[in-house]
Amino acid sequence: MKTIFSLFFLLIVLKANPINPLLEPLYFPSYAQFLNLEPHFVIKKKRAYRPFQWGNTIIIKRHDLEERQSNQPSDIFRQNAEINVSSQTFLRGMSSNFSRIVIDSVAQ
Repeated sequence: MKTIFSLFFLLIVLKANPINPLLEPLYFPSYAQFLNLEPHFVIKKKRAYRPFQWGNTIIIKRHDLEERQSNQPSDIFRQNAEINVSSQTFLRGMSSNFSRIVIDSVAQ
């Protein structure tokens, strides 16, 4: 009785509202192979925001600091020949007026 009522209700609903061609395969799965449906939604790739860099930015991550096990900037920048660290930080070819050095998010 329940299935007869469901089919009767479905018949009434289908007569009142014509079937959407996109939903038709749901009602008639064997008919789906004959439909030529085109995608209505285009999903574009999202690109991550990339901050502008001059090419002279050095980023040292926590993992690198843990590997080096150093507490002093001179140990961190030892591998870079253009950076000389002492009581002040000097960059070869750049005066301190044009440089902005940030250590632990604090400008130096």
